Amino acid sequence: MEKNGGRAFHSASSELLAEVIFGYEQYGSQGVNALSYADAIKHAIASSITITSEWQPITVQTMPGLGATKSSVKFKDAAVEVIIVVSGN
Repeated sequence: MEKNGGRAFHSASSELLAEVIFGYEQYGSQGVNALSYADAIKHAIASSITITSEWQPITVQTMPGLGATKSSVKFKDAAVEVIIVVSGN
């Protein structure tokens, strides 16, 4: 999938009742940090996903990032976890 210059990869398992979306976006400008990108993502997905926690610092394979728990607007019993990592600044 391509969207607004980025790419998204989707995988689902009906046996595990789980889905994952991995997104990749390359910016031409410097100065994008995890918090500013996380806040932009929060607003971009607001019609489908509601934030239920604050952004918390996490580490993904030695790279610092932010994570938050969210819930689906359409499916109230669906748990959603969002992880943001900005690399190569």
